[in-house]
Amino acid sequence: MKVMSTMVDRIQEALKAKKLSWSKAATMIGLTPQAPSKWKKGQIGKETLDKLAELLEVDAGWLLNGKKNQ
Repeated sequence: MKVMSTMVDRIQEALKAKKLSWSKAATMIGLTPQAPSKWKKGQIGKETLDKLAELLEVDAGWLLNGKKNQ
């Protein structure tokens, strides 16, 4: 059993809850379908993270580190 999840795990979980693919989410926030390949390597800017969190209706802090922003 995996105790700690990574940012990628949390994004995957949120995508699954919204029934979205990685590439569909990227295009919905104005990026190329290839953008998630960088996200999966931990290369995601704050603006992109914020847009993704808004799309997925989750807290950006939770996506980033598993904790909600205060």
